[in-house]
Amino acid sequence: MADSELTHRLHDLFRYNMLVVNFWLESFVLPYETKQFPEKLFASSWDLVSPKNHFTRGFSGTNDTRLLLPVSVSQEDLPELKYTNAEVIARLMTTTTTTTTISENNNKSNSNNASVISLPSIDEVDPDAILKFLITSYPEVTVLIDSGALLVAKSNKQVATSWLKIAPENIKGVIFFDDNKLTALDRTLHCTPFALSPLRERLDQVVVYLDDNHTRGTDLRLPAKAQAFVTLGPHMPKEKLTQAIMRMRQFGKGQRVHLVAPPEVARKINVGEGCTITCKDVVEWSLRNTISMLEGSLQQWAAQGALYARAETATHMLHHHHLLHNNNNNDNNNNNNNNNNNNNND
Repeated sequence: MADSELTHRLHDLFRYNMLVVNFWLESFVLPYETKQFPEKLFASSWDLVSPKNHFTRGFSGTNDTRLLLPVSVSQEDLPELKYTNAEVIARLMTTTTTTTTISENNNKSNSNNASVISLPSIDEVDPDAILKFLITSYPEVTVLIDSGALLVAKSNKQVATSWLKIAPENIKGVIFFDDNKLTALDRTLHCTPFALSPLRERLDQVVVYLDDNHTRGTDLRLPAKAQAFVTLGPHMPKEKLTQAIMRMRQFGKGQRVHLVAPPEVARKINVGEGCTITCKDVVEWSLRNTISMLEGSLQQWAAQGALYARAETATHMLHHHHLLHNNNNNDNNNNNNNNNNNNNND
């Protein structure tokens, strides 16, 4: 019997048994959810990069937030790699663009690198409707990068299962993150760790879903001609947009992206009634969001810096006080020893 089948059967047998329920609450739920600590520790990026014996190093393909780094850190951009920060944006800005709505799909054309897809002008869109529209309207697209969290109402496995059910027959499985582990779901709806799955060697026969939490840092060797949906979310800065697009390592060199704008985002981009949203509009909107994000974060940056400075000052003063106290004790002990020696000599 499979573990999932056994779990379901045990659940049916014991779900109304109060002894089991109380055991579960007392052993697993309450100790975690009601855990309390006698002290609360405050830390920020200033503490992480405080002077220490070993250097603090990091890497990012973008540098939009360099103004928010603690003053003890300096960003050293390698001259030969400076172009990478603007490379994705440059490729987006030089593309021709198509715009498609969820209710009509008669304005499609092939663009070099990217296109914009506008979802319907309604307040809320069902995730299943979005998924079905994207997959059925663009069956050639095999990657969904949900950086806008449009499908957050569904679990990653639910999205993968729904996609597989309506995907063309030539698609043999879905690659997605299940509990932070890269997983492959095959046509029998059986999940296997990606590293152990035969689909690992057949990425041209699978589709890939990356949820919002994994649209940064994930590195998959996708086919050279792969196409991806990249969803847009409210207040998305340029850094997050470019990081999401950079999951397509060969973007602009054979790989393409389709930027998916929900109604709320389309209204914020605000290109005017009846006008078509272009990739340039999306880039300008993300740059405005970046400026707003930096302006809004400066106050927090300053407050964290001031808190760190006060804590460091207090630590140094306390350390100095201990040193003085120890020195005074040593001097007193030495004086006592001298007095005792003098008394003994007398």
